[in-house]
Amino acid sequence: MIQPLQVYNNLSAINAVFCTVLPVFLTMIGIARIGALAASQAGIIEPVSTMFLGWWLLGGPITSWQIAGSW
Repeated sequence: MIQPLQVYNNLSAINAVFCTVLPVFLTMIGIARIGALAASQAGIIEPVSTMFLGWWLLGGPITSWQIAGSW
């Protein structure tokens, strides 16, 4: 379905703010508060938790390749 250009512009702006700018600022704040070592260790959890949330919330499959890649 084709949407008006304004819809795409607004969605692009929302995506840029919430998926790029905000996470970078929050990461920098986290590093300043807990230190680089703890922040990097917490960041390691993200890909594995994303895989399990995709399975749990969206019903996506977890393949043997994904499990092997999470080790």
